[in-house]
Amino acid sequence: MSTRRFFLKLLLFLIILICLFRFVEAADNFGVRGLSFTGTELETACQMAQDAEIGWYRGEVLWKNIVDNEGNFSWENLDIKIENILGHEINIILTLRSVHDVFAPGSKLIDLGYKTVWKSAPPATEYLENYKDFVRQIVERYDGDGVSDAPFVNGTSSIKYWQIENEPGKRRNKGSVFWKGNAAKYAALFSVAYDVIKEADPEARVALGGFTHKAIKYYLENDKSFISEVLRIILEKGGDFDIFDYHFYQNYKTFIKTSKFTNKPVWVTETNVNKKQVDPYYTTEEYDRFVAKDIVKRYSTMFYSKAEKVFWFKFSDNKDSNWTIPMKPADFEQFRGLTKNDFMPKPVYYTYKLLVGKVDAKESINKIPKGNYTWVYHFGQNDESVYIMWYDNPLGGSKEVGIPLPWENVLVTHVITEPGVTEPVTEIKSTQNGFLHIILDGSPIFVEKY
Repeated sequence: MSTRRFFLKLLLFLIILICLFRFVEAADNFGVRGLSFTGTELETACQMAQDAEIGWYRGEVLWKNIVDNEGNFSWENLDIKIENILGHEINIILTLRSVHDVFAPGSKLIDLGYKTVWKSAPPATEYLENYKDFVRQIVERYDGDGVSDAPFVNGTSSIKYWQIENEPGKRRNKGSVFWKGNAAKYAALFSVAYDVIKEADPEARVALGGFTHKAIKYYLENDKSFISEVLRIILEKGGDFDIFDYHFYQNYKTFIKTSKFTNKPVWVTETNVNKKQVDPYYTTEEYDRFVAKDIVKRYSTMFYSKAEKVFWFKFSDNKDSNWTIPMKPADFEQFRGLTKNDFMPKPVYYTYKLLVGKVDAKESINKIPKGNYTWVYHFGQNDESVYIMWYDNPLGGSKEVGIPLPWENVLVTHVITEPGVTEPVTEIKSTQNGFLHIILDGSPIFVEKY
């Protein structure tokens, strides 16, 4: 084979790989957290996520669960999970956490009263090379580049996205329940991990550690914060990051436009309803109804504000969840799932599936101003457009509005809010003189050409 033909074939192969990589990257903007299952339960959860066309999963790996105290690696449990998720055509971003009894002695399990969480700590100086080895080996195992890959990994079914730690802090000299250390220590660990990941897989993308809404607000309102110090240190050392991760649990109306705090892609890898907004005297049916409406409002607002991907936390309710009235705000964390703890789909599962089907891959998003409490978002272009609209007055009620639309007839699809309902209610309406006149309330609707 001539040198010219060889290079032409090589160029064609690289173009195909790039196209495949870009297709996977652009295939879906919707994700989920919490596929924390084993055996048949893992298979069930993955299949249900795939059936809902949820294209992304964010997982978490603790150093101590992969590497024992003598430095030996154990992949079996993680392999089973990764293989199952990738096998269901779900992309993965993995959060790597420096939790280890020997190599990171400051890390430990924290009891918050209503749940327990792992607090990471920087590895001891003498074990920094062990940490690098942990990061290097896990990336090589799942990156699909043909070097030390797991048997089920290949160029199109692999992990290309990584995150270093989780919600590390708000104030520069203070960590969080998830991170023991200040901003400087986090920046140092991130820089080490970033360099190791990029060396193992130059195509990989690395996310900062999931900053909360409060942390971002503090960053915007103060000269020095955890975020500002991390960014300063990383940039001063000539480093970089690829994704800014924003964890958002507040009222959807308070979401901060991403352009205010970064010019990097923003992923929201955790979101759910604001538990302080939920009525403590709700029945399960009332709560499920509230969540099913909120997810559409929440995602629409975040996508309009330039969030690239959004992940729901979490897939299933806690195993030991127990509904009581009245409910304390923290107790609602037991019931954040798309399904009940026996995998029975809740209304929000079907509404999430509906939302994905309506707006995924719609490139342009605009907001149509219609006055206080009326929200109208326009996804897509021309006859492929979808409008999402609702009326959200704190006092309740409804409002008749006129929405300019380019079609004579439209299909109106209502979100699913009731238990046992799997398909949405739809109706056909006609426009008058280029306007759809319709009564909106707190339950969002989808409007598209009929």
